[in-house]
Amino acid sequence: MPYSMTPSQRRKAEAVSITTDDRYSLHERLNEVLGRKEAATLMDHLPPVGWADVATKRDLDTQTELLETRMRAELAKSEQHIRGDLAKMEQGIRGDMANMEKAIRGDMAKMEQGIRGDMANMEQGIRGDMAKIEQGIRSDMTDLETGLRGDVDTLSGSVADLRVALEKGLAQLQHRMFTAFVAMAVALFAAVGLLTTIG
Repeated sequence: MPYSMTPSQRRKAEAVSITTDDRYSLHERLNEVLGRKEAATLMDHLPPVGWADVATKRDLDTQTELLETRMRAELAKSEQHIRGDLAKMEQGIRGDMANMEKAIRGDMAKMEQGIRGDMANMEQGIRGDMAKIEQGIRSDMTDLETGLRGDVDTLSGSVADLRVALEKGLAQLQHRMFTAFVAMAVALFAAVGLLTTIG
């Protein structure tokens, strides 16, 4: 054995060098000195392997620290993988939400464009209807004026009859104009209500 070895290292080296034959020789010698029963009892208390293979409390503490260090490293690696997966998942969800928002905005723009087109057509139709109503009113007024002039020429001798005819004609004219203006107001209110709903 080298002189520089410590007693603990020397004992470990000696324990490693013990063979099965050495143990058997020791057992036989103990039988001679102590007796078979005592020798068997003493041999049972000896470790079945060399002392170098027997773990001490310090060895267990060291292995425990190594195991804890390894487990912490594995947990840190797992946490890093999980955080990476969560970041990728969040990025994917944000991308999907952005695409969904873009699609919704596109649909809303198309819907708004369609509604504006419908409103333009409605306004055009209302203006056409109002033009027709105005044309009809003017035609009726022309006919009424013609009729009144004829009545005046025919009934020039009867002021009372002329006044009655005038009042009747004016009443009819007021009624038709009132009806036309009511229709125009209803159409305009409907258009304004539709624009307010969209806005």
